[in-house]
Order: sequence, then C-alpha cells, then structure tokens
Amino acid sequence: MSIFSGLDQISELETKYIIYIIITYVIAIVLTSIIRKLMSIFINNRSKFLKVDPTNYNFLKHAVSFIILMLATMIVFYIIPDLRTLGTTLFAGAGVFAAVLAFASQAALSNIISGVFIVVFKPFRVSDLIAIHPNIIGYVKDITLRHTVLNDFENKMIVIPNAQISSDTIVNYHIDDQRLCRHLFFNISFDSDLDLAISIMQDEIRKHKYFKDFRDSEDFKYGIEDVRVVVREITDNAVVLRASIWSSNPEESWILHTDMNRQIKLRFDKEGIKIPHQHRTIRFEGDTPYKKD
Repeated sequence: MSIFSGLDQISELETKYIIYIIITYVIAIVLTSIIRKLMSIFINNRSKFLKVDPTNYNFLKHAVSFIILMLATMIVFYIIPDLRTLGTTLFAGAGVFAAVLAFASQAALSNIISGVFIVVFKPFRVSDLIAIHPNIIGYVKDITLRHTVLNDFENKMIVIPNAQISSDTIVNYHIDDQRLCRHLFFNISFDSDLDLAISIMQDEIRKHKYFKDFRDSEDFKYGIEDVRVVVREITDNAVVLRASIWSSNPEESWILHTDMNRQIKLRFDKEGIKIPHQHRTIRFEGDTPYKKD
C-alpha cells in the first residue's frame, strides 16, 4: 500500500505542476492578447497621424509577445524543482549567447529604440521638410523602426539610421507654424545712394506674389514697415544691407529669395546703384617698386 500511496503522491504532485504550468501560460496568453490589442489601437492611431503603413511597427507587438512568453517559461522553470537545476544551466549558457548577440546587434537595437522614440515624440512626420546637416535636407518619405528616408530636391532618396538622426539637431520647416522669414543681403558701394537702394529693395520685394505681410497690431502701432531693410554692417569696401522678407512656407520663401536676387540686381544696374567688387594687388618677390613720375 505504501508503494501505491507514493505513486498517488507523485501523481498529485505532477498534477499540481501541470496545473501551475497551464495557469501560467494561460495568464501569459491573455496578457499578451490584451497588450497586443492596446498596442494595435495605439499604432493604428499613430500610423494615421504619421501617414505610414502600420505594419511597419508590427515588430513591436511580436517583440512584446516573445518577452511575455519567455517570462512565463522562466516562471515555469522556477516553480518546478526538477527543472530548476536544468533551467539554471540552460539560462547560464543562454546568458553568454545573449551577451554576444546583444554586442553584435547593438547598432540595430539602437536604431529600433530610436525609431520608437521618433514615432512617440514626433520631432517630424511623413511629408515634413527637415534639415539635419547643411547638406542634408529633404522631405520625409518614410519612417521605419530602423531608418528614416528623405527625398531631397534632386529627387535622391537618403536613408539615415534612426540612431544617427535622433542624436543630431533637426530643423523642421513644417512643424506647427510654416511661415518663414528669410534674410536677403546686398552690398552697395559707399558712393551709391543709400536711401534709393533701400527703396528699390522694398519695392521689388513688395511686388512679388509670395511676399506676405504678417504684421500685427503692435507692429502697426510702432510703425514697423512690412519690409524692413537695415544697414547690417559697414565693411572696408561696402555698405551691407539686409532685408527681412516673410512668406507663407519654406518652398515659397526659396522662390522669393532667388527671384529677389535677380530682380534687385537688375534694378540696381538700372538705377545706378553699384555693387562693389574686391580688388587685390599682387606683388611678386623681386619686383621693382613702382615709382610715380
């Protein structure tokens, strides 16, 4: 009878462990389903806002499911004493493998984490015009977990790792208020009519279709002009004028700026306003000094 009693105890013990295992994995599956459902709602809303395919972020849901199931497996190994020793050995070996894998893939993981931060904190969105370096500027075409794709003005696709773009200073021309004030510089000679040059610049800018007058009541109160032209600097050979010109968005601002460079130069030539040129005198060693008769 003692043998049968021992078998009954073993059977009860196995049954208890099986119940623990079933309960643990049921809880893990239910928790996974709830979290994946909440993440799907969040990702779909973010994807509509960013105008990207939500399948780009399915990796997050799969990663969460994998982590929860791994935790459930670790709990099962901890509950069952016979598996605890085996689990310690397996997890020790897995720890070494995970360390090697993490070291080899740290760049990829950094890009994924940075991609998540970009989606959550929204420093830019798809279709925004952004600049990262003076030579890297373009429209955002796609935001994935690994990289961001820009389309520049030469129609080249620029693929930038998310970790790099997250660590740089980003200029977003389309976030919130798209109005842009661009400074236009012109040098005139000392003998040119200063007031006439300022008047020409203001007149040409006002005539352009992309120039906008964004003055408010305070500006009118203090007599601020719609086109402010100031003497920015006086150099050795020129008077530097700077005009502040407003437009509705960066695209129109660029056209306005380039058109004004041409139109003002033509008006200066017509009105006799001179743009000075630098003159250099070069002397070679051994030349005889010039003597005036």
